[in-house]
Amino acid sequence: MAQIKLYKSQLFGEVPLCTSKSVAHRALICSALSGRDIVINNVEMCDDICATINALKALGVNIEYCDKRVEIKKGNIKLNNFVLINALESGSTLRFLIPVCISLNRECEFIGEGRLPKRPLDDYFSIFDNNGIEYERGKDYLPLKTKGTFKSRKFSVKGDVSSQFITGLMLSSIVCNEETIITITTPLESKPYVDITRKVLEDFGHKVYFKDNIIKVKKGKTKISSYNVEKDWSQAAFFLASGVICGDILIKDMNLNSSQGDIKIVDILQKMGADIFLSKDYIRVKKSSLKGINIDVSDIPDLVPALSVLGAVAKGETYLYNAGRLRLKESDRILSTVKMLESFNVKVDMGEDFLKIYYCDNIKGGTVNSFNDHRIVMAASVMAAMCDGTVIKGCDAVKKSYPEFFNDYFKVGGKGEFINE
Repeated sequence: MAQIKLYKSQLFGEVPLCTSKSVAHRALICSALSGRDIVINNVEMCDDICATINALKALGVNIEYCDKRVEIKKGNIKLNNFVLINALESGSTLRFLIPVCISLNRECEFIGEGRLPKRPLDDYFSIFDNNGIEYERGKDYLPLKTKGTFKSRKFSVKGDVSSQFITGLMLSSIVCNEETIITITTPLESKPYVDITRKVLEDFGHKVYFKDNIIKVKKGKTKISSYNVEKDWSQAAFFLASGVICGDILIKDMNLNSSQGDIKIVDILQKMGADIFLSKDYIRVKKSSLKGINIDVSDIPDLVPALSVLGAVAKGETYLYNAGRLRLKESDRILSTVKMLESFNVKVDMGEDFLKIYYCDNIKGGTVNSFNDHRIVMAASVMAAMCDGTVIKGCDAVKKSYPEFFNDYFKVGGKGEFINE
């Protein structure tokens, strides 16, 4: 297990920052199903994106990658009889491609690593049962074998388990001439991720209707030959937090009109009292005194680790609620966030779907178990800049979403070194 030891630091300067994994997944799949030559620019090659690219290659797509540029040749899926898809630890790869493969009438086996085999797929199983799709599952949810295709393009799916199911069904509409109609049967959480899917589908020429609990998708004709992936707001949150806590951070080329829900970090920082400046060219934050606030995280679950760090230095209490789905992430992210904070001497209360973080004026370095969760590693790294001698176990988990995280961290003044176990 890789480890890193970090020291007290002041973080100053411009962060290059990675581009959005969420947008890249969707753009890759839309390109692969387009029947056109398409170039996708600004693609960061992390483990999750590798999983999606390799899965599309398994489906027969001709993909080449060089210097953050993905070239997809004629995007036509070859009709092989059987496909094995290894989603690694990527929930997006798995949940997006299951309905795509079934819509292609492909016999498939899906496998995964880490906690992915334990992450629920029950919403898909209900749809399988209603459509007569044959499937076999392992003792958890993976491995999963599927055979058959959908009899109907009308689906019902819960909105409070994972928006990835909804996105998968929306993306699968690209291979069908019939309109896809999705009825969301429970309140939709993480709506911004569905908004990202809608935006990317529309960018690729498809028609999307989304009102109340009904989504309709009609296949269109893709006319674009290139697509640019914007920068990632969920990853920006960690560096914005570091600037507010112990420095002065600038990030260029952030899309202030982004569909990414994690752009809410800007509004949250403002409400907490951060010194933050926005322009069309860059966003800049400076060391600030913060106050604790209450935050509904139902639409922004990926921000919770970064928000918990802000809560530790905000006067009073910071209450993060509607966070229950975090228990089904790369780790039980409520529990792992609590353990991370406690490693720094921060008091925190935990419930089934909430965290209450108390201001700490005596943050201390220690040893942090990352639980192999990339966002816990990044949150702990921000905390570590406030104290000496923090060891983070499993620091290589950042490869899942942001392999260059520590390079960027060191570029703005972070201090530390990788150590042998």
